[in-house]
Amino acid sequence: MSREVGTVPEDASVCHYDELSERAKQSLARLVREDATTSVGLETANELTGYDAVKFTSYYELRRVDPPVSSQAPV
Repeated sequence: MSREVGTVPEDASVCHYDELSERAKQSLARLVREDATTSVGLETANELTGYDAVKFTSYYELRRVDPPVSSQAPV
């Protein structure tokens, strides 16, 4: 999930778009464009959520939203 933020605290950890892996860049662009929750791989999710904000066209806060764990056993 992405959310545009106007400012970030001085002590925030910020990653710039060009520092991301190619896969994370593609995922970030999709998250921002679709303004929705988008499924990404675990490695990409960890990369994008490892910072307080990512500087793209603006600053974006990215949060990981894990799917609920089902109480039913897989069939």
